[in-house]
Amino acid sequence: MITQSPTFIEVFIEGKRSRHRTFLAPKTGFLRCLAESNCNYIVLPMTINYEDLPDQTSLLNEANGNRGGEMSLSALMNWSIQAFSGRINVGRIFISVSNAINGLNMNSKDPQYLGCCIQNHQQRRIVVSEFHVRAASLAINVPPKLISDALSSIGCCHWPEWRDKGQFNQMPTDLAVQWSVMLHFGHALAPYLPKSHSRWASWLSPSNLVFGTKVQSNE
Repeated sequence: MITQSPTFIEVFIEGKRSRHRTFLAPKTGFLRCLAESNCNYIVLPMTINYEDLPDQTSLLNEANGNRGGEMSLSALMNWSIQAFSGRINVGRIFISVSNAINGLNMNSKDPQYLGCCIQNHQQRRIVVSEFHVRAASLAINVPPKLISDALSSIGCCHWPEWRDKGQFNQMPTDLAVQWSVMLHFGHALAPYLPKSHSRWASWLSPSNLVFGTKVQSNE
C-alpha cells in the first residue's frame, strides 16, 4: 500500500504460482519499480495453504518424463462442474496473513534482500494440517504424532483446530504423491541441509540462503 494514497497492489512476489509446493526465488523487478517511486510502503505478506492440489498427479507424471496433456477448455469446465458439485474433493484452503512490514523504504535496501524478507514472513505463516502430517507419516513410516511434534519444535504452525472439523480424509496412496505433499513444509527443513545437501536447501527455500545466512523476521 502506498502511504500517500489509499492504493492497494496485490502481487505474487515469486512472479508466478509454484506448482510443486516449494517456494520459488523472489523476483526483484516489481520491487525495483517500487524503489524508483521513492515512497514508503506497508507490505502485508499472505500465504495460501493447500491440502490437495488439482494438478498434482499431472505434475508428477511430467516430472517422470511423461508428456503433459493438451489443455482443453471442455475438460476444465467438466472438472469445475464436478468440483463445485462436491464430486471432487481437493481438501481445504487456508489463507494466513503475516504481521505487516511497516515503513519499508524500498530505496534503502537491496531488492533481493527485500524480496527474501517478504518471503521469510510468508514462510512463517505456512500452516500444516493433519493431511500433511499423515501423508508424511505414510511416506517415511514414522508415527504422525512424532512428525507433528517435530514440526512444532522447528517452528511450524499447525492448522487452527477449530477449522479441522471438515478434515480432509482422502489420503494419497501413491508414494510419490505422499513425498510431494511433504514439500508443503519443506522450507522448514532447509536450514538444516546446507552443509550436507546444499542444492536441496536452496531448492526448498531460496530466501534462507541469501548472502549465506538465514533472513531473519521480526515476527
